[in-house]
Amino acid sequence: MEFQIHKSARKETVSRTEIQQRLLNWPDSYYREREPEVRLAMLTEADRQGLTPKDNEIRRKIFEKRYPNYRKGKFEQADLYLKAWIEMRFQAENGSGFFAKKHRREALKALRDFGYFDAQNEGERRLIYQEIYHLGLLYISLCQEDKGYNSILFGFGQISDEKLIRKIGNEFYTVAVTAPTKNQIVEECRMWTEALTAAYSDMFPDYAGILAE
Repeated sequence: MEFQIHKSARKETVSRTEIQQRLLNWPDSYYREREPEVRLAMLTEADRQGLTPKDNEIRRKIFEKRYPNYRKGKFEQADLYLKAWIEMRFQAENGSGFFAKKHRREALKALRDFGYFDAQNEGERRLIYQEIYHLGLLYISLCQEDKGYNSILFGFGQISDEKLIRKIGNEFYTVAVTAPTKNQIVEECRMWTEALTAAYSDMFPDYAGILAE
């Protein structure tokens, strides 16, 4: 799937009243929101209301690492979690042979760039896990909306819902399972694998077995 990682599929303007409404389901609502701008607004309002302040300190650090250009008002420029997804997919397809060590380094670098290895305690690991889980939900929604991804051929006709779910599941397996296995970084990627597997399984419980095959 060739998503442009610098561009969001939609833009949303949300009033402060709407932000406050969403906070009634904090922090779950934060991990269901796609737009970086809205996520930041929710995080800022949660801080103002004193909701989970210690966790929010970590969430803000994770946010800054994930969207490195947000201070410049360029939210759309980079999502390093999506970039890592695409890199891991590439490494799953090309991670063996003469350049195996190089591919392994690149896979680990993709994780390192978004702060995967920065966690120093269980609380930080928990919140990075949740952010990876959010990546999984985001990717599913992008797949469902992309007409090219769910078309039969050359953008004409749509595949069935079941075939789309299985197609998404196969890609999740490639990124979450095949890439770590092929590049011999299964242990390093355990949290990555578990979070993405959970995201897909929670969205499509009847098809969770795809990731266990």
